[in-house]
Amino acid sequence: MKQFVLILSLAIITSSCITIEFVNDNYYTYLSTKQQSKIKKLVDFDSTKAGNIYEITGPQLLTELDQNKKSLVYVFKSGCKSDACYPLSQIRDYADENNLKLYLVMTSYHSLDNSLNQKVGVPLYSINAEAYGETKSRKYLKQFEKEIGCDQYLELMNEKWMGSYYFFEKDQITEMKKYLFGEEFGSEEL
Repeated sequence: MKQFVLILSLAIITSSCITIEFVNDNYYTYLSTKQQSKIKKLVDFDSTKAGNIYEITGPQLLTELDQNKKSLVYVFKSGCKSDACYPLSQIRDYADENNLKLYLVMTSYHSLDNSLNQKVGVPLYSINAEAYGETKSRKYLKQFEKEIGCDQYLELMNEKWMGSYYFFEKDQITEMKKYLFGEEFGSEEL
């Protein structure tokens, strides 16, 4: 009986480590060939098409943002279950209603079909892990956010984290939000 419990415990520990590795990895190698075919290296933003995912770096995004008067960058995990995550179509509609150029940027390819199946009608972007020489999403996400000015903005606001919705005027962050539509789904209602 003790051996059974030991083996079961080892199996649980091992499987949980694998799950953690998948979630922290950029997950590209686990995608099907069909899913991988949707992922493209960014040539330029003018040639992007809805239905594809374009790998970008912080400097590429900043150069593009500088071309727009106002933009919204949403950095997200596919399949997010948080109360701060909304269907991509709601975020697109919000951007349209507020005259914001929208950039939907995935942190990894885990649960990719959750984003692709939404058919939001705009190109999707992902952080180019290869350009950062890193496969761990947490590590390349930090570098990406630093490059687009998140660290500077948080330091200015004396905060550690303010959310994943980044509002830009040209290439400067003017606001960060956790909830795009307020905190109506937050813990205050519990």
